[in-house]
Amino acid sequence: MSDTTGKSPQRSTMQKSLTTTSLIILFCLSLSACQVTNTVSKADEDISQKPEINYLPQPELKPSKRFTLAVNLLESGQPEKARVELVSYLNEKPKSTKAKEIIRQIDTPVTTYFPQKHFNVTLKKGESLSTLSRDYLGNLYLFYALAKYNNITVPSMIDAGHTIRIPSTSKALKYKASKKPSTKSEKKTSPPPKKAVPKTANEITSIAQKPQQPKVLETTPEVAKVSKVIKAQPTLPIEPSKASPPDYLELMYAALEKRDYASATENLEQLYMKNLITPEIESNSSEIYVRGARALESKNPKLASKYYLKSAKLQIKHGQQEQSIPSLQRSLALNPNNQAAKSIYRPLQQKLTDQYHRKASIAYRKQELNKAITLWKRVLEIDPNHNAAKAYMAQAQELKAKLSKLNNE
Repeated sequence: MSDTTGKSPQRSTMQKSLTTTSLIILFCLSLSACQVTNTVSKADEDISQKPEINYLPQPELKPSKRFTLAVNLLESGQPEKARVELVSYLNEKPKSTKAKEIIRQIDTPVTTYFPQKHFNVTLKKGESLSTLSRDYLGNLYLFYALAKYNNITVPSMIDAGHTIRIPSTSKALKYKASKKPSTKSEKKTSPPPKKAVPKTANEITSIAQKPQQPKVLETTPEVAKVSKVIKAQPTLPIEPSKASPPDYLELMYAALEKRDYASATENLEQLYMKNLITPEIESNSSEIYVRGARALESKNPKLASKYYLKSAKLQIKHGQQEQSIPSLQRSLALNPNNQAAKSIYRPLQQKLTDQYHRKASIAYRKQELNKAITLWKRVLEIDPNHNAAKAYMAQAQELKAKLSKLNNE
C-alpha cells in the first residue's frame, strides 16, 4: 500500500506536466495554423469577398449586357453597384481579365495604383477618360482608375476643357512623346509615293504650250447618217442633281463622339422614323435615349420625359423589365401627365413589388434576414409607398439587432 500511495503523487505530477505540455504544443500549432490560413486566405482572397451592400445583381441579364451595365454604373459614379454586377459577370465569365482589372481599380487605393508623378492634358471635344486611358495607359478600361487619380467621382460628367492629370507611366510618356509635331526634315525623309508628273515649272509650261491635236474620227457613210440623226434630236434640259439625303447614322455617331447627346438622339429618332434601325443600333438605343433625356431635362422636360419612356419601352422589349423602372420613374417625374408612361409603369410596378415582397417574406421565415432586408429595400426602390415592405423590413432589422446582441453577449 505504501509503495502504491508513494508513486501516486509522482504519476499525478507527470500526468499534469504532460497535459500542460500537450496543451502548449496544441496552442502553438493552432496559432501557426491560423497564421498559415490567414496568409493563404489573403493571398488567394476571392474578389467576391467584400463588405455586403444593399444591392443585388440585376436578374436575367446576358453577360454582355451585364458588363455594359457595370461600366455604365461606374461612369455614373456607383462603384459599389458596379462591383456587384462585375462579380456576377465573373461567375459566368471567370476568365474575363477586363472584369478582374476593373474590380482591382475599384478595390485598390489610387495612391498605390499609379505613380504620383504626372503631367497635365486638356480634354478636347470628342475625348473622354476612356479615350485618354486607351491612348496614354494602353487600356480604355483603366478609365475608372484615372478618374480616381483625378478625384473625379462621376466620370461621365466631365466636359471638354477639363484638365486631366496623366500618371507618368512608361506607356504614357511614350505616347506623349509620339504626339510631338514632327520637324520638316522628318517629313522629307518619308514622302508618300507619287506618280510620274512634271517636276519643274518649265516642264509644266512647255506641256501646256503644246497644241493639242484633236483626234479625227474616220468618216464613213454610216457615221455620217448617225451624226445627222443625233443633230436632229432636240436638246433636253438638264435637271439639277438632287442633294443626297443626310446620313443619320453617321451624324448620330459623330454627335456621340462629341458627347452631344441631344443631337445624337434627334438623329436616332430619324433612323426609327425611316425604318433604318438594325439590331446593332437598337441594342444601344436605350442608352442613347437616356443620355439624350438627361441632356434635355432642364431645357425641354417634356421631350426628356418622352425619351425616357422610349428607353424604358426598348428595355421591356428586350426582357429588361426591372431595368426600365428608373426610366419610367424619371419620365413621370418630368411629366406627371404622361399617360403612356403611367399605363406601363403602374402594372409593372405592382408586378415587381409583389415578386420581391414574396421572396423577402420567404427569406424572413427562413431567418435569412440580410437577404430579406435587401429584397424589401428593393421593393421600396420600386415603390417608396409600399407600407407592407416598410413594416416587415423594420421587424427584420429589429430581429437582426437582437440576434446580434445575443451573439455578442
